Parts: sequence; C-alpha cells; structure tokens
Amino acid sequence: DEKKRLEYETRLKYKRDKYAQLHYATRIGREEGERIGREEGERIGREEGERIGKEEGKSEMIRSMWKAGVSEEQIASIAQKTVEEVRKLCK
Repeated sequence: DEKKRLEYETRLKYKRDKYAQLHYATRIGREEGERIGREEGERIGREEGERIGKEEGKSEMIRSMWKAGVSEEQIASIAQKTVEEVRKLCK
C-alpha cells in the first residue's frame, strides 16, 4: 500500500543520508589528519635537519681548529665537547 511504501522510502532516504554524512565526515577527518600529520612531519624534519646542520658545522669548526694547531683541550672547551669526541672527529 502507498503509506507503507512512503514510510519505506523515507526510512531508506534517511539511512542513505546518514551514510553519506558519515562518509563525508570520515573523508574530511582523514584529510585533516593527513594535513596535520604532514605538517608535523615537515616540522620534525626541519628541526632534525637544523640539528644535523649545526652538528656538521661544529664538526667542521673542530677539524679546522685542530688543523690550525689548537690543542684538543682548548677545542673541547670551545666546542663544548669532550676531548675524546674531539679526537674522534680529528683522527
């Protein structure tokens, strides 16, 4: 009968709408999560790159001082490294 068919179609439309809303919200949430993850990854990568760059610069400075004849103890003091670390970098 017409009333039951209309009720059925109304329920079906409601379920489809809910599914579409859920699907949309899931997609938006995933995209937002990916964006946040990408930004966080870039930030971490940038920080790590800066840290590595500073360490490489410090190592180069240590080797230059060593080649210039500065004592290992002085180099360690200036570079805030141990004498052993200085020796490892210069040998």
